[in-house]
Amino acid sequence: MARPTRRSAQRRETIFGVPERFERPRLVLYVATFALVAFGLLMIYSASSITALISETYNYNPAYFLQRQLIFVLVGLGLAALIASQDYHMWSNTLLKVGWVATTVLLGLVMFSSSGTDAYGATRWIQIAGFSLQPSEFAKITIILTAANLCQRYFEEGTLDLRQFVKMAIFALGIPLILILVQPDKGTTLICVASLCVMLYLSGFSGRAIALFVVVGVVGFLAYSMHDEYSRQRILTMFDPWADPYDNGYQLIQGFYASGSGGLFGVGIGAGRQKYSYLPMAYNDFIYAVIGEECGLVGTVGVLVGFALILWAGFRIARYAPDLSGRLIAAGSVSMLIIQLFVNICGVLGVIPLTGKPIPFLSYGGSSIISCLMLVGLIVSVSRSSHLTESVSVRCDERETETMRPTSMRQEMQDEPP
Repeated sequence: MARPTRRSAQRRETIFGVPERFERPRLVLYVATFALVAFGLLMIYSASSITALISETYNYNPAYFLQRQLIFVLVGLGLAALIASQDYHMWSNTLLKVGWVATTVLLGLVMFSSSGTDAYGATRWIQIAGFSLQPSEFAKITIILTAANLCQRYFEEGTLDLRQFVKMAIFALGIPLILILVQPDKGTTLICVASLCVMLYLSGFSGRAIALFVVVGVVGFLAYSMHDEYSRQRILTMFDPWADPYDNGYQLIQGFYASGSGGLFGVGIGAGRQKYSYLPMAYNDFIYAVIGEECGLVGTVGVLVGFALILWAGFRIARYAPDLSGRLIAAGSVSMLIIQLFVNICGVLGVIPLTGKPIPFLSYGGSSIISCLMLVGLIVSVSRSSHLTESVSVRCDERETETMRPTSMRQEMQDEPP
């Protein structure tokens, strides 16, 4: 009798009765998400306690923002568990039309909601039961599911030709994106379009065509941003915040002070000074600066490591998904989280204009934390539905032993079970 090879023994390895290649990335995803959410709750309390303590609006309750964020986290976990418990095909096929219509209606209602208007004329929220809901955050989920559905039908099933694919993409993706852009919410639009580019590339679209689209899109985006005074000023502030240090450049400069004063290990959680009404929105848009001040370089790098683990787990799950739709849902969801992370960090560091987008899992905000946890639920749903045949498992083992070329991930994610 032939002795079992090391590779065949590896294929039989299980965790909790589930093949290791499926369960390990799922466990990494769970642990990294839980750690970031827990750390986010801690930093929200640290960054917001002084603001809440001295304000009658918040009932002089230092834990005001922490308590609300905890409620949002519990709601998000419940929705994530519901999404993860069902086959992702139900969300990307059966219920997609219902979700798309609901998303479009909510985005349309925002345009007529005076309660969602901020000081700069943007309308992004609607009031429901005393809570502010930002539909654009949930539209990101619908956009991912819609794009995955269309790519599945065009690339894998062949039920759409190129003309039909383009027409349906312009309609089904263009309408929600335009409704988000005109709020205006350029940050969310940027994140969605960048995630769609990742999904299209992994589907098999030409890299050159996508690069051309990106160049044209960036030029158009800048032209549109320069159209209104507020966006134009944010772009100019990025280049020289000290030109107006007490108005337009104030928040960015205070963020620099916070990020730069932490050193290697920070001044200690709760001991930061910028949150004492120096740094606006310290618990939301600029929580990364507070982390830099109170936890230092170690804390900021630790956050990046946590998201790197989520990125690895998400693409690992995408690699073993049973079809193109699942691969794109997992890859698109994790890409959206990572892209939003870097949009926020680059804005706080002055690399790109500020967009007002929060850091996933860390920043205060009900719609943001709920939608981010729902994206995690989608990734888990794909993982739970992943089943590989023995022959595909052998090919995967062989690929893992080879040196990967820059385009190998794209090719691997296009491989299908026979």
